[in-house]
Amino acid sequence: GSNIDKPYLFKIEYGHNEDGQFSAIVVDLKSLIGSIPCLEGSNGIESFGLMTASSVTDPAVFFVGIQDNGKIYEITSEGLSNGPDSCYNSGMGVDDVSSTTYDGTYLWSFIDREGMIAVVDPARDCTLAIYDATLPANEEGLAID
Repeated sequence: GSNIDKPYLFKIEYGHNEDGQFSAIVVDLKSLIGSIPCLEGSNGIESFGLMTASSVTDPAVFFVGIQDNGKIYEITSEGLSNGPDSCYNSGMGVDDVSSTTYDGTYLWSFIDREGMIAVVDPARDCTLAIYDATLPANEEGLAID
């Protein structure tokens, strides 16, 4: 998503030619309006993390965090909700979820306003841990290895 007026999921095809020049082409885009219940009237999408990669038969699934309600939703690469039970608390019950990553079992969220990282078990929709991650203001992005 780019802003609240144009929350799109872009499918980009990357490539390179024989000379080693790289290219990136938008091959598809899907509007996320309608796939996330509270998107309209919010400050928009703040975090985006891969849950499962696409396969031959199934689309990819992403975790998408809404800035001003602290909720994280599952959406597919087709721009659709991943089902009625696909909404999670970011772990602290507050807004400003700035980034989200998934390690295959747990959902990790950085809550910028609080300076905390919350770990959520999406299978049970419960917070497992909260860590102090005080960083300079307005830090974005989170990678867990």
